[in-house]
Amino acid sequence: MDQARAIEALTYSGATNQALEREHQTIENAIELISEAVLSNAAPTTVACLLDMLVTFCESHFTSEEQHLNDRGYRDSHNHAVAHKGLLKLFCGARTAASDGLLDSTGEISILLDGFRVHIDQFDKPAHASLSLASSAAL
Repeated sequence: MDQARAIEALTYSGATNQALEREHQTIENAIELISEAVLSNAAPTTVACLLDMLVTFCESHFTSEEQHLNDRGYRDSHNHAVAHKGLLKLFCGARTAASDGLLDSTGEISILLDGFRVHIDQFDKPAHASLSLASSAAL
């Protein structure tokens, strides 16, 4: 089953946290693919195109994740949304650098992956844990 169908099936069945985790893995995979493209000296337009796809996917993911948190009354949803804006700014900056032919090291790409992983640890894991606890308490 491809990732998009798995995410759709999880979301449809109400397993939203699991769907969001699958989307996080998709984002990590996309960043790793971009790193591979840079390592293989892909054309700047190719790297920029991959970054465009990453940004588009992240915009959609962040919107749905923020809606999920808001719908469930997550108390830190505002700070989470602010962190999403910071990640998008980072990803868009890399996209601009790529289109200008200035993104030429995997070190620059690792900043994207590190930034995303820090976001997961500081924002997503606590949010999902909090929502899971609240859901369990309601049962």
